[in-house]
Amino acid sequence: MAFTFLTIIGTDYTKNTRCHKNHRFTTHSYRTINGVKKRVRIMSLFNVGLTLFKLALESSEYIRVPFSLKLYDI
Repeated sequence: MAFTFLTIIGTDYTKNTRCHKNHRFTTHSYRTINGVKKRVRIMSLFNVGLTLFKLALESSEYIRVPFSLKLYDI
């Protein structure tokens, strides 16, 4: 249950970056593969959710963490 919850938080962070303007951390980097510059994920959605959850737990200011177990439709 916790794994799913933290993955949902990570997905929400990557899709709604405007809500988290003050709380940024690097989740992607750009690498050149066969002469083409591509965006590569360096943090999994679970680790993004875990990092954001820890940040919200240890912070004295408000950090939006969604509490619904609804995955996004693609």
